[in-house]
Amino acid sequence: PLTKVPFPDRDLFDINVEAYSPILPFQPTPMATVTWARGCPFRCSYCNLSAQFSNDNVRLKPTEAIVEELQDLRARLGGRIGSIMIHDDLTFEGRQIAKWAEAILQEFGPIPIWLQTRAGWVVNHYRKNKELLDLMARAGWTWASIGYESGEQRMLDFMKKDGTVEQNIECGRILDEYGINSFGNFLWGCPTETHEDADATVALVEKIRPGYNSFSIYCNFPGTA
Repeated sequence: PLTKVPFPDRDLFDINVEAYSPILPFQPTPMATVTWARGCPFRCSYCNLSAQFSNDNVRLKPTEAIVEELQDLRARLGGRIGSIMIHDDLTFEGRQIAKWAEAILQEFGPIPIWLQTRAGWVVNHYRKNKELLDLMARAGWTWASIGYESGEQRMLDFMKKDGTVEQNIECGRILDEYGINSFGNFLWGCPTETHEDADATVALVEKIRPGYNSFSIYCNFPGTA
């Protein structure tokens, strides 16, 4: 439970390796990676997260533990956090995000944040709860990893992404509006993909123009559909 093991024992590894060799080269140093939730409610057909490494019972780290972890990181990193990467797909719980975003602003001021989310989540909140995106931007949200995956709707449906090409395009536009860089994840070579489908993904990349393109080749891991 995240209440009992609130954050990693960073004495187990050399924190300076991570701090000064950011996973994303553009992240300000010293950088630290964090995990503030466990579990995933989604069932993307190419992913085995729920089947092997976790489950769909989403557990969220208490805001108090998040603040404690950041305070620990600040002390370890010489009194300053250059940036953080939130590894988990945290953004299915808007109320929890608002709590830690407000806590970051009150305790630390803005910290450049790189987090993972979904195109549909960004679009839905832009339309219905824009205040949350405003708050996240003030807290320091500067990079967003988005699983765009494909520019062809048939392929998105096959992957069970629960999203649309139109949402992908709109998400890219919204992130541009906020000055948030899009770390675009795209997946090539899924079963049934045609050359025309791949061309549609190329067209999507050219339309969104992410700040960083992460291209992956499909691999049929055990536990996936």
